[in-house]
Amino acid sequence: MTPTVGYVLVMLAAALVGGWLVGRFTGKAAAVTRDLAAQVEALRKESERSAAELAAAKAQIERARAELEQYRTRVSDHFAGASERFRDLSLQYRSLFDHVAEGARALCGGEFAALDGGLAAAALPAQTQSPASGAVTQQVRGETPSAEESASSA
Repeated sequence: MTPTVGYVLVMLAAALVGGWLVGRFTGKAAAVTRDLAAQVEALRKESERSAAELAAAKAQIERARAELEQYRTRVSDHFAGASERFRDLSLQYRSLFDHVAEGARALCGGEFAALDGGLAAAALPAQTQSPASGAVTQQVRGETPSAEESASSA
């Protein structure tokens, strides 16, 4: 074989390899491969962004839960304090009532027998509303309104 034929065969082989490489990187399959690689990269970035958003949402939910628990504790403490104050007020009112009732019995005799009823519901005034006029009147429970009161509310 002559050196010229050898060079021609080598050149031919190099041309075939070169042509194959050019076809590989510029052909339709290469374009599809590049498109798929770009889509995979875009999906990976979107997945990372979604994971970060999910972590942020979970942290926000946890902060909201903690805030709600603090609010519930504050509301519970507030109403416990209000309940304690109402209990104290009721005890003071009962003490005042007992003092006034004792003073009335000792100083006024039998004239204030209504105080002997204690704090029962019958001793407290009731509000009634006349359906005809809408006027609100107060009367002691257990008593019947007088004829004058009935006429004025009607």
